[in-house]
Amino acid sequence: MDEAAEARYSNRQVEVERELLNQRATLATTEAQLKTARLKADADGQLFTQGLVASLQLQQSQSAEQEYQTRYALERERLQMATDTVGAQLAVEQAEVDRLRTLYELRRQQVADLRVRAGMPGVLQQVPLEEGQRITTGANLARVGDPAVLKAELRIAETQAKDIQIGQSAAIDTRNGVIPGHVTRIDPAVENGTVTVDVALDGALPRGARPDLTVDGTIELERMDDVLFVGRPVFGQEESVVGLFKVEEDGIHASRARVSLGRASVNSIEVLDGLQPSDRVVLKVEMAHRARHLPSQLSGGQQQRVAVARAVAGQPSILLADEPTGNLDSKNGEAVMGLLQALHDEGSTICMVTHDPRYAEHARREIHLFDGKCSPHPTSAAHA
Repeated sequence: MDEAAEARYSNRQVEVERELLNQRATLATTEAQLKTARLKADADGQLFTQGLVASLQLQQSQSAEQEYQTRYALERERLQMATDTVGAQLAVEQAEVDRLRTLYELRRQQVADLRVRAGMPGVLQQVPLEEGQRITTGANLARVGDPAVLKAELRIAETQAKDIQIGQSAAIDTRNGVIPGHVTRIDPAVENGTVTVDVALDGALPRGARPDLTVDGTIELERMDDVLFVGRPVFGQEESVVGLFKVEEDGIHASRARVSLGRASVNSIEVLDGLQPSDRVVLKVEMAHRARHLPSQLSGGQQQRVAVARAVAGQPSILLADEPTGNLDSKNGEAVMGLLQALHDEGSTICMVTHDPRYAEHARREIHLFDGKCSPHPTSAAHA
């Protein structure tokens, strides 16, 4: 296409030059005719003064001279006009050549751009395309990562992201080592209730560290020295007053204590009043670290622990518990039983169904059921 345009430009240039030559030739012919007519008119004038030619012949010679003089002036003006328009006539063709050359370079660059090169050295991780697939501008063609240069992306609950600032210290747990780091970027947008925080890694990478590895991270918002704190209760909020079950000296019974809370982190909270350093408390079902998770993100046992915590939160007078420890391990099962025991010690009536004799021993009264009827044989019955 570019070569054809250049050929047209060259052809037009030849045509313009040919037209100029023709115009010069016409002008030269007219000039010669003018000189001939002028000589004849001068000769007829001399002969007329001598009476050798008629007046009519002299007038015809003079008229011919004037005609050729006028034609000469017109041809000269036409040549000047043709000379002046040569640049304009060629400029049109030159503009078309330049347009096609620019288009050619653009298409050539687009073809060259089809050969994708990563902007950084690294390892090819993913090519989410298939041969022959159509793609749009800006689509992700491949993912290249440098295992030696990594950063951590932490998703923080939007309610907890308000205190995060650039430069705060962080610790990234890869489950094969903990790497120190610092916050470098906070996403201004909220996505699915979380804010993405970028953490630059300051320490050496442990073995097994690679892109897209699932990690846990802790951002240090503030360091407080000489502070009394406990694990964060399920319903414990900053600067609030809650009721916690404080374990008695016998280690079996617990009583409710009014506790004033202060500043909080994800897993712990400051105690302002109501507890002493040696006190032990029952922190419900130890699910504070999952407070921002959806039910679908919890295991069956965790869902059951949340159900127990929700049931006892309102301090009910009567609590019906159908296998409250069914999906729990022994440790969490004992924690739930301790919570139920503390509620009972405060006056709540607990009616629990269980198949585990260990938990049945916590009850002050046992009713054994078999096939829906009270049974005198505890070994073949359920406890209620």
